[in-house]
Amino acid sequence: MDWIDQYMDYTNGIPSPEIFRLWSGISTLAGALERRVWISTSRSVLYPNLFVLLVAPPAVGKSQAIANVSELWYATKKFKIAPDNVTKASLIDALDAADGKRIAPGGALIEYHSLLTASSEFGVLVPAHDLEFLSVLNHIYDNPRTYRENRRSLNKNIEIVNPQLNIIAGTQPGFLASLLPEEAWSMGFTSRIIMVYSAMPILVSLFQKQESRDHIFKSLTEELKILSNVMGEAQWDDDAQHELERWAQGGCEPVPQHSKLQHYTGRR
Repeated sequence: MDWIDQYMDYTNGIPSPEIFRLWSGISTLAGALERRVWISTSRSVLYPNLFVLLVAPPAVGKSQAIANVSELWYATKKFKIAPDNVTKASLIDALDAADGKRIAPGGALIEYHSLLTASSEFGVLVPAHDLEFLSVLNHIYDNPRTYRENRRSLNKNIEIVNPQLNIIAGTQPGFLASLLPEEAWSMGFTSRIIMVYSAMPILVSLFQKQESRDHIFKSLTEELKILSNVMGEAQWDDDAQHELERWAQGGCEPVPQHSKLQHYTGRR
């Protein structure tokens, strides 16, 4: 049984849709790989950082799915996790402090700064209509070699080498529409988000007895600890490479038609 199968078994029975549980598991793995693992395409080197938004009306199960991500990351004691309530300045400070150094195969020293963020409310992480904050997230998502910032109020220059952010957060459809100004939909921020939607609440018996799943949690945590030491280029499985190529050459169907997703469609 692979890690995702174990995770789905562990979270089975919580009041959260299966698709939310799946993407929370994927986000957990992506965060654990930080900026130590990458894949190559003809266009660029890609890292596994994700910006995932679980989108649903109230009481569908966003928070329950996201809570499992935080618990597993914290349990490993291996990763740097962002505070629950941050400003742009405090997020950058936390990213600056999330330094990691590893010896790559061949003896080269690799330095990076990887910060993991799990927030049940996207609006707590990103203030409404804060285009400057969204621009910073845009820039860091692309895994630049450095992020530089001049704090005039503190007469301080910040330079972060190989920054990376992994984000999973929850939001409601109406709130998302009011949170992101029209400019945010065209500036490329939404093209960097994986929006996962569900409107179907999962009903769970109030009195159903649950068997202990501590052994599964321990197994998941131990495997994440192992992944925290993995480094290097990941290779494409032939079937996966063929399927992705088929989808890309076929026009990336289905193509979203909503006018606000015009730039998302072009970038995805």
